[in-house]
Amino acid sequence: MLKGRINRGFTLIELMIVISIIGVLAGIMVPNFMRARSEANLSGCESNLKNISTAIEMYLVRHKTLPSDNMEFLTEDAGGGPCLKSLPKCPSTGTVTYTLTIDTDNPTMYTVSCGGTNHSGCDIPTDYPCYVAGKGLIEH
Repeated sequence: MLKGRINRGFTLIELMIVISIIGVLAGIMVPNFMRARSEANLSGCESNLKNISTAIEMYLVRHKTLPSDNMEFLTEDAGGGPCLKSLPKCPSTGTVTYTLTIDTDNPTMYTVSCGGTNHSGCDIPTDYPCYVAGKGLIEH
């Protein structure tokens, strides 16, 4: 009677091998996905900095000077329409984390930067990403 019996299912050792293989693959893939996501957020942040700097340059062409370190002036209609509809949000945090620093000696020179600590998944300095007038996006 035992000769006709068909063995159905998996043994415990087969299940353990499959589960361990899945665990190893997950251990390899998850960090890669996290780094790719961080790099995508950083790329979006760099794009936002370029857009902000373009809006600042538009404002400078119209008004010849920047009124303050607060970037809200870019969204206000100060003759010629607003330069930005709204201030962009950093993709890493979902909030506006960009800061504008105006050179006191030359009010047309400025630096726009993101907090940098929001991009913890990428190997970058804490003051990056950063856009400097006349130099562009500073490479890390």
